[in-house]
Amino acid sequence: MKNKSFAVVVVSSALFCHGAFAGVVPVPFGEAANTAFADETADDQQGGWTDQGSNDLRVVKPGPYEHSGVAFDIASDAATGGKSCIVLGGKPRPYLPQEAKLPVAAQGGEAVFYLLHAGAWCPSNNEILGTLTLEYADGTSQRHDIRGGRDVADWYQAKSGKNLFRGWTDYNGSKQVSLFISKFALEPKSKLESVTLAATDMVWMVAAAAIGDDVKVEPIKVVHRINREFEAPAFDGSLVQPKAGGTPRNIVLIIGDGMGQGALDLTSLWVHGTTNRLFMQHLPVTGLCKTASGNSSVTDSAAAASAIACGEKVNNGSLAITPDERALKSLALIAREKGKSIGILTSDPLSGATPAGFFARQKSRGMAPEIVADAAACDFDILLGHAATRGYFIQNGKEPDQRNLQKEMESRGYQFVETLEQFAAVPADARIVGQVESKLFTADDRMLAKFTQAAMERLAKDPDGFFMMVESTYPDKGGHANDPDFSIMGTIHADWAVQAAVEFAHRHGDTLVVCTADHETGGLTAVAAPDGSRMPEIEYGSVNHTGVPVPLSAFGPGAERFGGEIDNTDIAKTIGAFWGFEVPTEFGK
Repeated sequence: MKNKSFAVVVVSSALFCHGAFAGVVPVPFGEAANTAFADETADDQQGGWTDQGSNDLRVVKPGPYEHSGVAFDIASDAATGGKSCIVLGGKPRPYLPQEAKLPVAAQGGEAVFYLLHAGAWCPSNNEILGTLTLEYADGTSQRHDIRGGRDVADWYQAKSGKNLFRGWTDYNGSKQVSLFISKFALEPKSKLESVTLAATDMVWMVAAAAIGDDVKVEPIKVVHRINREFEAPAFDGSLVQPKAGGTPRNIVLIIGDGMGQGALDLTSLWVHGTTNRLFMQHLPVTGLCKTASGNSSVTDSAAAASAIACGEKVNNGSLAITPDERALKSLALIAREKGKSIGILTSDPLSGATPAGFFARQKSRGMAPEIVADAAACDFDILLGHAATRGYFIQNGKEPDQRNLQKEMESRGYQFVETLEQFAAVPADARIVGQVESKLFTADDRMLAKFTQAAMERLAKDPDGFFMMVESTYPDKGGHANDPDFSIMGTIHADWAVQAAVEFAHRHGDTLVVCTADHETGGLTAVAAPDGSRMPEIEYGSVNHTGVPVPLSAFGPGAERFGGEIDNTDIAKTIGAFWGFEVPTEFGK
C-alpha cells in the first residue's frame, strides 16, 4: 500500500451462529474495527469516531442492542483497546482509512444485511457518497451505491429516509446525535462471504452490523416532553403603534439565537395554551427575515450577526470580514462615533458570535482571545455577557505580550460586575462590563429582561440617544440539543426582554424596538396535541441551523420599515438610514 488512507482492513472469518438460521443476528467486526467511539484529542489524525474530540459517540452503550427485531452487538472501547467501530475517512478525513473489508460467516439463506451507521459532513442530496459491495462464496458480488439522504445521513440529522431508519439517538453533550439502520437485500440462495465498505465524499461511521431475515424497521419515535413551568409576559391588547414616518432616538434590537417560528409556536402552546400569544407576536409590525450567508443558504451565527450589524453578507465563520478581506464597521461602532451610547447584552459569552458581530473583526469566530480584545477596544458603554470570558479579560495574549484587559479597562473608567445589584450600583459616569454566571439567567426567566431594563434607563441619559443589542442564547442551545425546555426558556427570555423594551418605548415615545432571530436551529415544529392534552406534539428535524426565514416584529417610530419580508442586511441599512450614516461601511472610509 502506498498510502495509509487507502488501506484495506481484512479480518479472518469467524462463525457467529450455529444450527438452522432464524431471525437477525449480529455480525462481529473483529479486526475490521479501526477506531474508538470516544476521542480524547481533536484533529490528531488518530481517529476516535470523527476525530473531533469530545464531540464523539462515547454515550453509546456497548453490548447487545435491538431495534425492530434487528439485533446488533456494539463493541466496547475498553474491551477492544479502542478498536470498536469502523470509520472511513472519505474526502473530509483523507488521513483515515478509506475502505474496510468485513468477512461474514453466513450460513446461507439470509435475506438482508443490516448496518447501524451514520455519516459526517454528509450531504443529503442523493449524491453517491460511498459504496457497499456484497461478496458471495460463489465468486459473484453486488455493488450498492450509498446515497446521501437515501442510504446514509449525517449523525446530526433526525429524519429518516427511504433506506434509512433512525435506530438510535442520544445527546452527546454537544448535539443530539443519531445512528440509522439501513437494509441491503442479499441474493437468494447465495451465501454471503464478506462485505466491503468504501467512503468517498463523506466520513462513514459504522457502529454495528447484522444479518438475517427481512424485518420491517420502524424509525425511532422520539417523544419530546417539557419538564418545567415558565412564567411568561401577558399581552392585554392595548399596544398602539405610533404614526408611520418617525425617526427613533433610541433603538433596541433583540435577537433570539436560533429562535424560529417553531420555537415561538412551542413556547406559546406551552405557556398560553395556543399559538400566537407571545408578547413579541403582538407588536403592531410583523414580518420575516431571510438569513442566508455569503457562502451558504444556511447561515451560522457569526455570518448572521455580521450581516445584521454591518449590512453586508460574509461567509460562515467570519466576523465582519468579507471574503475579499475587507473589514466592515458595524452600525454600533458607527453610532458610537456619532456620539450615541451603546450597549451589548447577551446570556452567551461576549466572545460568542452574535455579540461579537457588533464589535469584532476577525476571520474566525473561534478566535476568543482576539474577540475579547476587540470588545475591550470598542469603547461601548455596556458590555454584558456570560462569565465564561472572565479569563480572557484577565489574561489575554501570550507571553511576553500578554495583557490584563480588565485592568486596562478599569483605568479607562469601566467597572466589572457580576450581578444585577452590582450593575445598578455603578455610578452614572462609569461604564460597565458584566460577567454574569449562567445560573442567574437559567434560575430567573426575567433576568435578561431585568438587565435590559436597567441598561435602557442608564443609556437613556445620553441626550444623543442609544443603540442596544440584547441576545437570548438559549433557543439555539435547545435546537442543537433537541431540548424543548431550553427552546422554551430562551424564547421566554427574549419575550420578557421585548416586553421591557416596548414598555420603555411606550413611555418615552422615541424608541424603536425590533425583535428577530439570527437563524432557526433544530428544524423545530410544534402543534397542539390531537387529544386535547396540554403537552404539544414536538418534532426536531435537525440538530443544526436551517435556512428558513425567521420571524421579525417591531414597535415604535420607524417600525413600518421592518414589515413584510426583508433580508437580514436590511436591518443595519435601515438603522443607518434613520441616523444618517451609510451601511455597509469599511474601516478607513
